[in-house]
Amino acid sequence: MMKSDWICEGVRACDAVNICPIDFHWLNIREIPELTGAPRIVLFGAGEGSREMAEHLKNASGQARIIAICDNDPSIHGKRFHGAEVIHPARLKSIPFDTILVTSISGRDQIASQLEEMGFKQNRDFYLVGRYPDSYLPAMDLIKRAYFSRTQPGENSVCLNVGPGGSFGLEILLYCYGFNRVLSIDTHRFGANYPELSSDYPSRYAAIRTSLLAISDEPFRKKAVERFDSLFIRKNDQLFFDDTKIEFLYPMNICNLSIPDNSCDFVFSSGVLEHVETPDAAVSGIMRVLKEGGVTLHRIITRDHRSFSAASGCHAFSYRNYSREEWAEITMKKFYQNRILPVEWKELFLHYGLYMDRFEIENRVSIDTEMAAQFHSDFRFFSRPDLEAVNCVVAGFRR
Repeated sequence: MMKSDWICEGVRACDAVNICPIDFHWLNIREIPELTGAPRIVLFGAGEGSREMAEHLKNASGQARIIAICDNDPSIHGKRFHGAEVIHPARLKSIPFDTILVTSISGRDQIASQLEEMGFKQNRDFYLVGRYPDSYLPAMDLIKRAYFSRTQPGENSVCLNVGPGGSFGLEILLYCYGFNRVLSIDTHRFGANYPELSSDYPSRYAAIRTSLLAISDEPFRKKAVERFDSLFIRKNDQLFFDDTKIEFLYPMNICNLSIPDNSCDFVFSSGVLEHVETPDAAVSGIMRVLKEGGVTLHRIITRDHRSFSAASGCHAFSYRNYSREEWAEITMKKFYQNRILPVEWKELFLHYGLYMDRFEIENRVSIDTEMAAQFHSDFRFFSRPDLEAVNCVVAGFRR
């Protein structure tokens, strides 16, 4: 097992790896190639990563310039994003550029395959630079309120986190807080390194140990740090997760869980369920693997994800303007988002046996007559309050 003093060295190494003064949240600075001279750059993905890169290049002293934003969403082609046109990927063959920076995260694997099929080579013509921001602390705060406030993990407790999104900070915290075994599943890797994580430790995981040391409750702090240190195994000059304690099951889709029935004490997801294509299968699978009395908690982002983009001109409910078939066409080459409303998620969980002790609407957006008139007939039978609900939290236990 790796000694804790070596881990402390990793904590101190955090400063050394912060090689860029820009505070990137949606980009992995280690994957951004050196931009010398006056390179012509195409950013692939009209989202937060491209916004960060555009702002960085605008304020940088170099001569790199963005000549286009590429995206697979046909609804935003021809629009402008930070002064650059949003183009169809097919146009990459006809415009002169030096580098493609793929800032998209959700669709990065598909995009890489797409570009390779077009004849472009990774780490020569294009680079995968997008990453999800570490969000384990807000997720853990939510879990503390919904789970740890009512119970504590048992001796052989197992929890499942759906969709780590490229890092395992939440899994580490769940183990440190007492779960005996933590399972993590995802359909895509999103750049996650597992079980070897030498390059990720200083920049992504060392700060967790520092946070645990800052906890005021001495008995818990000591135990949590001991559990943290036990998660890592050092072999020669490499660092590994102890995969008997944190297990990454990849690729695995929540709609087709190959996890035994009644095996999990706690199942959690955040920003995942809105992406499943068969919501019934996802919810029934969650309830199947949950033990009797086990707790499940989910934060579901139901707003149109295109409305996060500065290029789209979409609002929170734009996806409702399309039929099921039209929406499938729009999202065909993008990371899929379903059209399920918060009230429908509530009904699904209740249908599959959840005793719901929390259903919370996180936000509401007023719908005027003009907006409502554009909604597809699929949504005509919902009440105005149900239609105005944006995002939700579902929590409860299996009866």
